Amino acid sequence: MNKKLLLGVIMTSMLVGCGSESTDVVNNSDTTSNLTISEEAKISYTNFISAADPTFAYDIAYELSTNPEYLNSDLGGRTSGSVAEHKAAEYLKDVMLEIGLTDVQKIGANADTWQQNDSTLIIDGKEYVISSYASSGTSEKGITSEIVYVNDGTMWDYENIDVTDKIVLIDINMRENWWITYPMLEAEFQGAAAIISANVGGYAQIADDALNNQDICAPISIPSVSIGVADAKEIQEKILQGKTMATLIVDNIVEEGGVTYNIIGKIPGKSDEHQIVVGAHYDMYFNGFQDDSAAVGLSLAMAKAMIDSGYTPENDIIFSMHGAEEWGSIGTQYDWTVGAWEMVNTLNPEWTDKTLAFINFELPAYAFGTSTKTAAGI
Repeated sequence: MNKKLLLGVIMTSMLVGCGSESTDVVNNSDTTSNLTISEEAKISYTNFISAADPTFAYDIAYELSTNPEYLNSDLGGRTSGSVAEHKAAEYLKDVMLEIGLTDVQKIGANADTWQQNDSTLIIDGKEYVISSYASSGTSEKGITSEIVYVNDGTMWDYENIDVTDKIVLIDINMRENWWITYPMLEAEFQGAAAIISANVGGYAQIADDALNNQDICAPISIPSVSIGVADAKEIQEKILQGKTMATLIVDNIVEEGGVTYNIIGKIPGKSDEHQIVVGAHYDMYFNGFQDDSAAVGLSLAMAKAMIDSGYTPENDIIFSMHGAEEWGSIGTQYDWTVGAWEMVNTLNPEWTDKTLAFINFELPAYAFGTSTKTAAGI
């Protein structure tokens, strides 16, 4: 789908939802939608399309996903309550002010902190690339111990194997079998010092050296890291040849009582009785261009085009970029979308009564097979 057309589809949906009197029907074969809109709305749509700047959206997404100032480490990442997340929040506040949104605020919300820094695995002098989940770190010296392969890491896989104070290596498929939570807690129960998992199915299937990051839905446990499938197979071969020692260093801080930031700005409507909220999250795993930096760029490009085209909505439109979506709470399966939840339930409970629609963007141009689809609805 053409980038300007995507912005136009979203704008049209909002125009229809803002209470304009219906006088005409538009049938667009590219969007397979029948929308009834007023003459005023059609003019607003045309002006919006003229003002829409896809490059502006792309530049924001690129900045958020590549600028080291907004990344945890060389592997990327911008996790809940981290230094990188806080710096990105300030950047987004500046962008909102620059494009002309009003009542711009950077609002702190309760969230647990995950400061995900560098992690290292060394075996026989070779350093392997790994990435940590939201669990405990190690000391600066790390853990030096024997590494043991235990298949899928279930309770049955530990039969007749002593892993006390050792590092365990497992295979995992988090789509078809179970989340990292369960083998991590089982490894801790069995006395292991740390766990390394290779995604042999499900996530991280783009390449044999791909890593995985997800929320962990658990209390803080032993250090838990992801490794590429190719490296995991190489390590398994070493283990088959005899006792294999490894040093694991995980610079990872997970603790309660942190803060994430939601950044909001407004386009005032003809009435402030109701509002539409447009949202996206700016925390991410790795370089996260698609999830969800592209959505942040798209949302702010929409705001800019509305302002530049002189559009005045029937009701207020709030643009909300929220943090701590991927992970933000220790010890619960509800550890995601924390920033947005806090925004509605703690910081702005009045939104529940006055919000007509919440248009949330998540992976807004995700490719499925040979086609790309983007859906926008209210």
